Amino acid sequence: MKTKKEIYQLIYRYKDGNIDEIDFSDDYYILYVMDKGYWSNNLILKKRERICFDKISEITVKLDSFSEEKLDQAQTYEAKQDLKTLILQVDRELSVYNLLYQLIICKTLTVHEFCDKYYLIYDLNDNTVTGFTPD
Repeated sequence: MKTKKEIYQLIYRYKDGNIDEIDFSDDYYILYVMDKGYWSNNLILKKRERICFDKISEITVKLDSFSEEKLDQAQTYEAKQDLKTLILQVDRELSVYNLLYQLIICKTLTVHEFCDKYYLIYDLNDNTVTGFTPD
């Protein structure tokens, strides 16, 4: 059974430079795009996560090895840059979203801890900070 934690881990592996855009797109296709019905009908993903993950899938389907549409070199470069930008944007958005979830619902963060992490994410643009990786 696939978990959203696997999706987050894949995003972090890409963001940390452990895999390239093509490998990320292939893994993302297998993990999320191929089983979109599972993710759409399952309450595992929150609405905000599903929206963000769907945005990522719009780009990854252009770059994955399974795609029937082959891009030329300029289009591939542009899609890779779009993916890089989108991953950073989605990571930032979901980090804060998940920090809020951790603060309000799970009550595993204090307000002070939340503020410290929020400051690192937004004010310092520290892309190494991630909010909360769900189970």
